[in-house]
This record gives sequence, C-alpha cells and structure tokens, in this order.
Amino acid sequence: MAAFSDIAEAGGALDVAASDDAADSEALVATRRLAHQAYEKYANEHGGGQLMDDVCLPRAQMAAFFDRLATLRAETGVVVAVVAHAGDGNLHPAVFFDVADDDQASRAHAVFDDLMQLGLDLGGTITGEHGVGYLKRQWLARELDPVTQQMHWAVKNALDPQGILNPGKMFAELQAAVAALGPAGGKIIEIQGDAGGAVDVDVLRIGVHDGGDVECGARVEQHAE
Repeated sequence: MAAFSDIAEAGGALDVAASDDAADSEALVATRRLAHQAYEKYANEHGGGQLMDDVCLPRAQMAAFFDRLATLRAETGVVVAVVAHAGDGNLHPAVFFDVADDDQASRAHAVFDDLMQLGLDLGGTITGEHGVGYLKRQWLARELDPVTQQMHWAVKNALDPQGILNPGKMFAELQAAVAALGPAGGKIIEIQGDAGGAVDVDVLRIGVHDGGDVECGARVEQHAE
C-alpha cells in the first residue's frame, strides 16, 4: 500500500488516502460510492443533463485517455467528470449539460461519442460493467466484428424470436448491421486449418434449457483449398 501511495504521489496525484484499518478503509469506500450522488446533484444544479459511460481500457492506455479527455474539455467547454475502478481500467466518465440549451446538448453528445470511439481506438470496450442499454446502442455494432455481430443476433433470435423483449434497445442497431451483411447461410466463421484447408463452422442449433443455460451445437468441416 505504501508503494502504491508513493507511485501515485510521484505521478502527480493531488490527494492520496491509504489505510490498513478496516473502519477507515470502509469509510474510504463509502466516500467513493457517493461520487454518483455528487454527479446527480451537480447535474440537477446545472441544467439536468448527464450522459454516463463505463468505457473500459487496458490500464497502460489510461494516461492516453485522460490526455485526450483534457483536450476535449478545452476544445468544447463541456464538463466531464470521471471516477474509476482504475485497477482494472474501468472508467466512469459523466458528461454534463443543460437540457434546455440545444447547442450545449449537441456538444455534450459529440463528446460522449468521442469518448466511445477513443475507448475503442485504445483497445478497450464501450462497456466494462453496466452494459449497452439504449444510450450506447449504436456503438455495439461498431465494436463487434461481423462474426460476433451474427453470433449475438443468433442468440437474441433464439431467446426472443418474436422480438418482444426490450425492443428497440441494445440490439436495434446491431439488427441493421447484421441485415447489411446479407444472407449468411448459417455460417458463422471461416478460419484457416493447420493443413492449409479452410474450416467452416456452421451453427446447427441454439437451445435454452429449463435452468436458463444456453446450448450451442456446431458442425466443423475441413476441406482442401
């Protein structure tokens, strides 16, 4: 703990708090958990708008993320606060704006999108903890490659063939992306085999058992080039 504190201070941390006492440690964690209440209070006092994210990065890329964030703040004038689970690269930037100010709202959404793209550019993901939902629905298809897009959509269709579970939310943009790929004939992926032949993996079934477990069956065929 002392070594961690020394590294943080050497890196320019404004305030470092460390404890090996159980009660003090719990108080520090409780303080961290108040951050989102502080976010809500600030938003309510500054126009009510807040876009919350949980972009997750390789830890080695966190400095690059915050450098770019500082530039975005300076260029746009948009207020962005960040709390994080820094040990696993999970960041929670919150973008604040006045909902009654169309220009400010537009700039805030643009900054939110820039942070999403920055997370992907740095080798991360658009969500490390809270999922996609509605706000980030257009970003799911951008993060996933075509193979993974089809896999997600196949599971969605197996569980919800009538499209009645939470329609228009996280899979809305993904559905359009998969449709744009054209007929896939059931084929999910093609890879190169050790012998130089192509290996086709065809999905045969996706079943849901009583306990909620999902079973995927597949047939693998190899043929010479």
